[in-house]
Amino acid sequence: MNWVRHYLYTLKVKQERPTLAFLEKLTTAHLQTFPFENISKLMNPTAAIPAPDELLGLRETFSLAGTCYTINANLYRLLQQLQFDCQLLMVGGVHLAILVQLDKTPYYIDCGSNAPLFVPLPLGKEQERQFGQDRVKITQISSSSFEHKRFFNEQQTGTTWSFHTNEQVDLNDFSSIIQNSYRDDGPFMTIIRCHLYQLEQQRSVSLLNNIYTIHYYDGTTTKKQLDSAAEMEQVLRSEFKLPHVPVRSALRALEQRGITIFPH
Repeated sequence: MNWVRHYLYTLKVKQERPTLAFLEKLTTAHLQTFPFENISKLMNPTAAIPAPDELLGLRETFSLAGTCYTINANLYRLLQQLQFDCQLLMVGGVHLAILVQLDKTPYYIDCGSNAPLFVPLPLGKEQERQFGQDRVKITQISSSSFEHKRFFNEQQTGTTWSFHTNEQVDLNDFSSIIQNSYRDDGPFMTIIRCHLYQLEQQRSVSLLNNIYTIHYYDGTTTKKQLDSAAEMEQVLRSEFKLPHVPVRSALRALEQRGITIFPH
C-alpha cells in the first residue's frame, strides 16, 4: 500500500521483518514524529478516526496528529500491514491502546497518551517506564487483567485504568466513546494541548493553554508563560519544530465556547 511507504518515510524508518527490534524503532520514532495534541479536534469536531493517508496529510499540512484515538488507531493499522500480531485494547473504558504478541510475549504499545513508552512494554507482574518525573506503571492483576497507573513526581495523576488482554474489541467499539469526547465540555474541547518528545535533546516539550514547559530527562523543568497567539506560534515553530499549526483557528474555536487562553 502506498500509505504504508508514506508512513514509514514520515517516521524515517525502513521496513523490516516484524521483530521486537523493529517494533522498538517504530514506537520511538512515532513518539517523536506525531505530536499528542487536541488542536486538530478543535479545528474539525467530527467524531471520525481519519484514515492513515488523512493522518499523514494532517501531519504534513498542519503539523498535527491528534489524541489517542487517531494516533493509536493508525499505528495499529500500520502494524497490521507490517504483519505484526496485534489487537486493540480498551483501557479504562476511555483510552485506546495496542497489544502486540511477539514470541509468546504480550507487549503494551501506546504512542497516543504523551507517556514515556518509547519502546514496547512487556506485560508481566509489574512493569514501568519513566522519563524525568513522569512514570507509567502497569501491574498484572490476573492472567489477563492489568492495571495502568501514571505518576508525576511520585504522585499518581488521574485515575487507575484497568484493561483485559483477552477482551476482543475493534474500532467500532470506540464509536460512542469518541463521540462523547467531542462534547463542548469534553476534556480536550476546552483547552490547548500539545506534547512531543525530543530524545536527542533528552527532553519533552509541552504546551498547556498559554504555559510552555520543557521536561528534561534528569527531572528538571522550565516553564514560560505565553502572552499572545504570535508567541504560541513561535514556540510551536521553533521549539516543537511544528511549523504549520493553525493556532488562531484553535483559539477562535475556544473563543466561540467563551474560553480565553491569554490573560487580558
